[in-house]
Amino acid sequence: MKISNVEELNRFSISVHDLEDSQKFLSEAFNHESGSIPKEALLIAAVLYFARPFSSNEKGKRTKAISNLRIDWFSEITQDELNLFNTLLQIRNKCLAHAEYAYYPASVDSVTGVLRSRRFSIFAYGINIQLFQALLSKLILQLHNKRADYTSAIKRNAAK
Repeated sequence: MKISNVEELNRFSISVHDLEDSQKFLSEAFNHESGSIPKEALLIAAVLYFARPFSSNEKGKRTKAISNLRIDWFSEITQDELNLFNTLLQIRNKCLAHAEYAYYPASVDSVTGVLRSRRFSIFAYGINIQLFQALLSKLILQLHNKRADYTSAIKRNAAK
């Protein structure tokens, strides 16, 4: 997809910053011990910032940016990257932005009265951090290129 108007340019610009922040959080996660609170917090932040560009904003309002990006606007996304993309959005939507029961189950044993519950852990997903980094790099590069193409076209049109 080529950027064709200022509302798309604005969303692409907001999104490149979100994905660059996601990349910074993910890079910093490498500096922390596996299973640690800082590593978990950084992975959660990386997922949240990654998902923001692809999560719809409120509809019906006149805004200065389109609601969200779509993954099919990007080229050369592998099946593994697409699977990771879908997993990351699912984690964001079902575990982080909302706490769905399937990811935070609780029950009481009727015989013993013992409460059993489980909290969500991002570590349980075994996110391939190298693949996540590669996907981020690919998306960021394409966002920069699409913005550059748009601004070059504006400059060319103004020179005519």
